Amino acid sequence: MSIVIAPLVIGGTNTPSLFDCGDLQSLDQAVKLTYITSKSVGNGSIWMHYKVNS
Repeated sequence: MSIVIAPLVIGGTNTPSLFDCGDLQSLDQAVKLTYITSKSVGNGSIWMHYKVNS
């Protein structure tokens, strides 16, 4: 999984988000990730790479 975090705040009740889903009943239901690497990509943004654990 590749995620870029940018210094922006975007919101709204109809704004789609990356992790829209039903409510979790416990953390055991969360998708587990393993960190691989990250780097700065300019203007305060960070590009992160994770492996999705099955």
